[in-house]
Amino acid sequence: MKTPPGQSKILVCQLHERVEIAKPSGCTVVESPVSCLNAATTTTYRLTILCFSVRWIRARPGIIELCAYLKHNPLTRKVPLFVSVDRWHRDLVERMKEAGVDFVDLQRVQDQIDPERIFAQILKTGFSLHIDKILSRLCPFLRYEPIDSRRELIVCGAWQNRMVLGGKRLNEVCETEGHRLCEYFINPRETS
Repeated sequence: MKTPPGQSKILVCQLHERVEIAKPSGCTVVESPVSCLNAATTTTYRLTILCFSVRWIRARPGIIELCAYLKHNPLTRKVPLFVSVDRWHRDLVERMKEAGVDFVDLQRVQDQIDPERIFAQILKTGFSLHIDKILSRLCPFLRYEPIDSRRELIVCGAWQNRMVLGGKRLNEVCETEGHRLCEYFINPRETS
């Protein structure tokens, strides 16, 4: 499995969401798990990037399965795996870690993704995007309660799942290292 001269070195797999790619000429872009597996196992890449929307609840198990396959396949396991999500989801990030994902970052739908910049950032300061670093920033009391097959409610497990989280508190406390100073994190309410 070699990379022919002139062949791209970064594989970008856009799953369920089309993300604008800066400088796409330096990448191989695919749009399905099957085409991602095919490309990843037939060509050597420096980096594999998976882009998807966390909002696609039904697609999550397939995404995790794809990540696990890429990290356990002898042809692809040494290639760094970077996952770009459109919003944080602690449970999903934990499952990604179990599957072997190396790096994860937040990429808003309206933003461009620059694979070369991501690769350079991983080489230079990969720790800031490392999945363990991201998990340490997300409050362990974040809970996700399904409303239906497409939506879920984010609640605080430290407050017996009775406090709905969103907006400023979710973005500025629960999904940052600031959660360690949160009164509910410090003194979680005991379940009766």
